[in-house]
Amino acid sequence: MVVGGFFGEWLAGIAEACGRDVVRLSVPTGCTLEADQLERLLDGPPVDAVALVHSDTSTGALAPLADLSRVIRSRSEALVLVDAVTSIGASPVETDAWGLDFVFTGSQKALALPPGLGLGVASERLLQRASRLRDRGWYFDLLKYDRAARTDRPTQTPALSLVYALERQLSRIDAEGGIEARWSRHRAMLEVMEGWAAQHPEFRLLAPPDRRSWAVATVTPPPDRVAPVLIRAMRAKGFTLAGGLGELAEQVIRIGHMGDLRPEHLQVMLAQLAACAL
Repeated sequence: MVVGGFFGEWLAGIAEACGRDVVRLSVPTGCTLEADQLERLLDGPPVDAVALVHSDTSTGALAPLADLSRVIRSRSEALVLVDAVTSIGASPVETDAWGLDFVFTGSQKALALPPGLGLGVASERLLQRASRLRDRGWYFDLLKYDRAARTDRPTQTPALSLVYALERQLSRIDAEGGIEARWSRHRAMLEVMEGWAAQHPEFRLLAPPDRRSWAVATVTPPPDRVAPVLIRAMRAKGFTLAGGLGELAEQVIRIGHMGDLRPEHLQVMLAQLAACAL
């Protein structure tokens, strides 16, 4: 389990709650595991799966997923399990090309829908592995969901309003120019965020260059400013920003720049944030 923020530890806790033996591959908060580090770690005892967060919503870090998956697939039979909650729809996630075995997301992030839909894709390799397990549970039996998808018979009453909203949103993504155009817009918002931070060095982006999420930025405020106070000041101006999670509580500001937002929206908000810090 790769742990570099709140949600990596969350994944580790879920696995342990399911009775699995978990080995944490910990990296400094805001950083990502790199391919050469993973190569050395895989030289140890065999593992059944490597689970990691692609775009960490708590730190704003973007893991080099393609490189990490390439290392895993070349050196072991371990499954590659990916939390892509804030990267699907915002930055490239090539499930087949990168050899990913399970990728999941939610409707409420870069897809810009209300919360309530969990979306995932499983590889044939993962389904074959699941078929050999006797105790797959009920609510997360991938074979059951695979049969349901093939026969158009959902396992429970679906949230039809959200499914229709997803269909509509996919049409809007297509009209924008397809998923590549959406990725490009999110990349442009990251560039706005980085440019603003360069002009306001009193604010610091937690994730290092080349490892920053295209969907969310975690910002350390000036030393003489308290993150919750700035967040409240921004709320009074009509902007909703988030505070830190876990060990970053009270220390950082989290800025979501994803979904249907555009670079100009981010620029307006960042100007107000700079003014609040004066």
